[in-house]
Amino acid sequence: MFANLRKSLQAILEVSGFSEPTEVQQKTVPLFLAGNDLYVQASTGAGKTLSYLIPLLNMIEPMEHRTRALIIAPTRELAVQIEKTASEFAGYMKLHTVCLVGGLLPERQISLLKHHPEIVIGTAGRILDMIAQGYLKTEGLQYLVLDEADMLLGLGQRKELMQIMDQLPPVQTAMFSATMNDSLTALFPGKYETVIINDAAVQIHTRQFYLITDDPFRTFREQFISDLPCSTMVFVPHISECRNYVAAIHREGCSAEAVHSNLQQKKRMQIIRRFNDGEISYLVTTDACARGLDIEGVGTVIHVGLPYDEETYIHRCGRAAHQGGNGNSCLIISQSEAETELGKKLISGCTELTEDTDVPDVILEPMVRPDIRLYRTWRIQCGTDQKIRKKDVAGALSALMPFETIGTITILDHYTEVTVNSLDTLPPQIKIKGKLRTVREYDDLPF
Repeated sequence: MFANLRKSLQAILEVSGFSEPTEVQQKTVPLFLAGNDLYVQASTGAGKTLSYLIPLLNMIEPMEHRTRALIIAPTRELAVQIEKTASEFAGYMKLHTVCLVGGLLPERQISLLKHHPEIVIGTAGRILDMIAQGYLKTEGLQYLVLDEADMLLGLGQRKELMQIMDQLPPVQTAMFSATMNDSLTALFPGKYETVIINDAAVQIHTRQFYLITDDPFRTFREQFISDLPCSTMVFVPHISECRNYVAAIHREGCSAEAVHSNLQQKKRMQIIRRFNDGEISYLVTTDACARGLDIEGVGTVIHVGLPYDEETYIHRCGRAAHQGGNGNSCLIISQSEAETELGKKLISGCTELTEDTDVPDVILEPMVRPDIRLYRTWRIQCGTDQKIRKKDVAGALSALMPFETIGTITILDHYTEVTVNSLDTLPPQIKIKGKLRTVREYDDLPF
């Protein structure tokens, strides 16, 4: 795997099924552990998240109660996804994480920040707000990660990002991006190491097709709606078009939902989770879901109309057979679009879709991703308002389980969250400070 990792980290990686690092992980993890600033260019599905989480979890001391790592993502969905993966490892290693994103009430985030979590993940706007209000302390920060950095700047967050970086002490910086340009490299104060993986190209396991039509919507409605065994993503140019495509799919008796920026955060995440679980066959979206998100089991990607540029097209295609198996991509464009410079370039790498075209079946392989269910998170109905302390909770739990099984304990105003490194079930009530306290399992996703 990797040399010189902590035994606890090696153990959790092994039991989670992590056995063979991806190329980006093989090249990035040793450089990060050696203390280098990093610029990593890799496509969707390369395994970037663990490329920085593994070194961070190895270098941060458990139970420090000082924020050591700050991870900034361009979208709320990606930040939530990163935090979910990080917390699965961190809880086992007695490290605390918190996710700071807009669209959700800040009170719980503020309560968690009062415990000085070692790893903070979030979007630039909410992070800057928490720093400005004094809730996020950065004086002890050692590591900064910018995930999907080109997208971060492309979404107009440069000003907020620069304001954050101006308030940080000297830190080791790791930047992960799909492209490399001067505006990104300018963020490095000094020397940095460069890792380039899968330089801008559609992966070979994605078969590309194109179809020229005078009415893309009608063509999609008549030729591309069926109850496919594998999930399908449909990219449309504008939010206003999502409803029409979803309605057309419903009329054919297939399940579909749309994800776009006009939906509330909780609703977007609920839809993505249902799509991953196979409850929805078609996910209609704009480029909000083109990259970064861990969307599973996509067999076919359909592009209705030309994307903004080739890079966007590549990332859309990267959704098909994400991290395994093979997939199909179909570009549906008008004749005028096909005659543009971008149109000519994209269709040059595709096979024209006709009645005689042999489109291979999609074969999806299992996702290569951590699946750690070695712990459970519980919420106990008592908190600082009842003068509960960590030793009170730890003492009560120690009567039920070995002390080493107890992971992180976070005491908030009205309740306490406990990570237990076991799949055993806790009783519905436990006695803490002489009183019975209600206990229930807690789903820490924000929806």
